[in-house]
Amino acid sequence: MHRLSLAAALLIASGAVIMALNIRKSAGVMTQLKGISQRIYLALRRILVINQALIIIFFIGYIAVLAALYATKLTMGNVFVSLIFFFGAIFVYLGIVLQKNIIKTLKDAFEDIVISNARLDKNQTKLAQANAALSQEIEKQQETQAHLSKSYDTQTVVNKILKIAMTEASISEIIDHSLDLVLSLPWISFKAQGSIFLVGKNKDELMLKARRGFGPGHPNQCGKVPFGKCLCGIAASSQTPVFATSADSRHEITIPETEAHGHYCIPILAQGRVLGVINVHIPLGREREPLEEEFLKAVANTLALVLMQRYGEERNEKMRRKTLQSQKMESIGTLAGGIAHDFNNILSGIFGYINLAEMNIENPKKAKKQIEQIYKGARRATDLVQQILTFTRQAENKKIPIKPYLVTQEALQLLRSSIPATIEIQEKLESRSKVLADPTHIHQIVMNLCTNAFHAMRETGGTLTVTLEDVSLPDVSIQKKYHLPQGAYIQFKVKDTGCGMAPEVQGKIFEPYFTTKKMGEGTGLGLAMIAGIVEDHGGVIKVESAINQGTTVRVFLPLFEAHTLPEKTEREIPELLAGNERILIVEDDDSVRTSVREILKDNGYEATAFSNGALALEALKKNPLRYDLIITDITMPQMTGDRLINAVLGLRSDLPVIVCSGYSPQAATPPAPLENIRHYFQKPVAINDLLLKIRQILDNDAPGGKPGPDAQGLRKSPAMDKP
Repeated sequence: MHRLSLAAALLIASGAVIMALNIRKSAGVMTQLKGISQRIYLALRRILVINQALIIIFFIGYIAVLAALYATKLTMGNVFVSLIFFFGAIFVYLGIVLQKNIIKTLKDAFEDIVISNARLDKNQTKLAQANAALSQEIEKQQETQAHLSKSYDTQTVVNKILKIAMTEASISEIIDHSLDLVLSLPWISFKAQGSIFLVGKNKDELMLKARRGFGPGHPNQCGKVPFGKCLCGIAASSQTPVFATSADSRHEITIPETEAHGHYCIPILAQGRVLGVINVHIPLGREREPLEEEFLKAVANTLALVLMQRYGEERNEKMRRKTLQSQKMESIGTLAGGIAHDFNNILSGIFGYINLAEMNIENPKKAKKQIEQIYKGARRATDLVQQILTFTRQAENKKIPIKPYLVTQEALQLLRSSIPATIEIQEKLESRSKVLADPTHIHQIVMNLCTNAFHAMRETGGTLTVTLEDVSLPDVSIQKKYHLPQGAYIQFKVKDTGCGMAPEVQGKIFEPYFTTKKMGEGTGLGLAMIAGIVEDHGGVIKVESAINQGTTVRVFLPLFEAHTLPEKTEREIPELLAGNERILIVEDDDSVRTSVREILKDNGYEATAFSNGALALEALKKNPLRYDLIITDITMPQMTGDRLINAVLGLRSDLPVIVCSGYSPQAATPPAPLENIRHYFQKPVAINDLLLKIRQILDNDAPGGKPGPDAQGLRKSPAMDKP
């Protein structure tokens, strides 16, 4: 029994110890629980506190049972009770361990969650940063794309301006096209409003050349802008871009019909001077954008290049025409003596035959032959005048099919009397083919090359040989020597036996202003101009020369057609046609007026003559139906011919008119009412031609008919608009 009691006591004591450990463990569990989330701690705290209280009560019960066992006799049943209590303590201990492990697991899980949340927060922060960086990158890419798009637009506009500048478009067309290109870009303009100014003749004033998007009053307000006035004037005077977000105090010129806006005013600059200003309206309040300004500067710079090129071309063309005319006049001055000599010869012949005709007035057969010689002399004088007019006339180059040998003959005829007898002229004009050329230019080639040859021999004398012949390629020797393409050509060759030229001189003779002549004898532009003319006609000019061996100049011009035209035959004199109609003659020259009147009377016409248009108009007003035809000059005192025809049109719209003038049809600029003009004659007029044309008009041209073919090209005279 003693052993049983001892065993029971040990069991109870062990249970008590275990329960004491359970109390401590339970307190550790509470401490461990506090390390978890506050929310979980509050949820489990009450249960664990109750659990801890029960453990303490169990521990007190164990102590009580242990005391009771010492006070009573132990029985076998008590031993079993002790065992139950012992294993209960162990069970409680295992439960507490389990709780501790569960709480530890919860704590670990919570810590994992906390760590995961922390990582998640960190990842979310990184993601937010990445999103922000991505947004910035997208914005940068959008800005870059916009920049590239605007750069592309800039290059496109510049290329299109350069493209149209390469055509034959005028400056006005280029300016209009450029403004349209600028305003077509929505990112630069406001309601497609803008304008371009160019510096006018007054160098400190801008002239409006192109405008878009404005009302009808805009040209009146902005047609002329002085330098320094308003935004465009300030840009011009300062030679710097002017920007305005609104119409500030600098905006001196206001346009009522336009909405509130800002401005870009970009000067067009070249070589330190202002050529114009580009003005573009922008939305009100827009900030200054460097890219927009750079775009407008690029357009301005492109226009500056185009304008400088065009201005240079215009100056060169004016200089070329001035030089060409100067050279013509220089040649005319050189040939003045020869022309006077030719006229004196012609007049001497005319006077001689007049005297012979007077002497043979009783012998009609002889007198008729002598009168025919007088007529031929007058025709030669007329041809000489026409040659001089052709040579000195300032006109646009007009290429027509011509025979160079005819022009060459005329030029040599002029030259012959001005070249001294020490120089022999040999003509070898074999070709009768045609070229497409300006007759005046061909005349100038002959005159210039022959004059140069004459100058090379004027001190020593010699032989001037002029050759005109057809050459056909391929001719291997000619083709290789003169670098000519295959084809048929006319070769115009001028050869002299003068002093010749050194190789270094030959290399410069086609340079402008280079000359070997003395001061006052030449401008140095002759051969340069001739080379330009030959090139313009699709030809080639070559020079061969050596010191003391003379010079040969060859000009090759492509044939217009291979065959030659038939030789010009003598003009057949038509039978004189008479009539009985009434003709009004208006001519200020007494001899011309009297001779025409008498010839018309001799041919049956009733002719009335007046010395000026005012007297003729007065007679017409008295009886508008009296006359069937008017023959009038253009340049007359008191009332010119064109004003007379204007007045006649109001009296009788069906009265036909023949114009006779000493000027060419273009130079005379006869009247506007072409309906009345049936024909134009340039004085002197062959009487047979006049009589024939009068008969044709009176017989075939119905009143109010269309103007004849000779009147189609006539232009309006400035005098017509005068009262």
